[in-house]
Amino acid sequence: TSVPGPICRTVRDAARYVDAIAGPTDVDPTSLPPPIRSYEEVVVSGAAVVRLRGLRAAWSSTLGFAVCDPEVEKLSHEAALALASDAGIELVDVDFHLRQPGRAWSIVSSIDTAANHLEAARGRMEEVTPVSRGGLQMIEQLTPDQLLLAQQRRWGLLRAIADVFDEVDLILTPTTATTAFAAEGPPPFEIAGQRVGGMGSVPYTAPFNISGMPAVSIPVGTSADGMPVGLQVVARRHEEELVLACG
Repeated sequence: TSVPGPICRTVRDAARYVDAIAGPTDVDPTSLPPPIRSYEEVVVSGAAVVRLRGLRAAWSSTLGFAVCDPEVEKLSHEAALALASDAGIELVDVDFHLRQPGRAWSIVSSIDTAANHLEAARGRMEEVTPVSRGGLQMIEQLTPDQLLLAQQRRWGLLRAIADVFDEVDLILTPTTATTAFAAEGPPPFEIAGQRVGGMGSVPYTAPFNISGMPAVSIPVGTSADGMPVGLQVVARRHEEELVLACG
């Protein structure tokens, strides 16, 4: 999925990493059988790239809710056009109607974190980094209605993403809406002259973390001040070959 993995120097590195970790485990009921064939083999042989020709893809810099920095949008859109041209992918217009996933993503992801670590963190919250601390504290105050709303938003996102994949094989977006901000924060609360929330700079990954779709971030250049920009490619569940091929 689009959950962050190791930083790889090559697509082959990424494919080998997925080969190494893929497969079932008794401690995770959502784990899957091993892939039918090696991801590294299909990347190196070119078989994965051959599968791209004739596929349909949709570009979006909003997904229906996001705001993107104009320079980031320009660089990533140019890369999307180049990828489509090189790979023989047809770019088509699709209506994206995803709703903002931030709150639902925070609740759904924090529940597992709290289940594993909340007890140990109680009385020692000052030792926990700010984002994780905020998630744990949120779970302590979570109401049934808030949990229900988060699950409803998740199912709504799944339906909206499925509507897009009814029409295309790939979704192309910027990886982030801005270039990197200072590590100590805060994140930007204004993008392209519009107010955004705390996750406004990272709106494109959360929907696919929630849905479990495989995604890749492809480096596509740097902004005027030398900061890196990425193009995100998302495929249907179980289509890791396609995102690796795009890489």
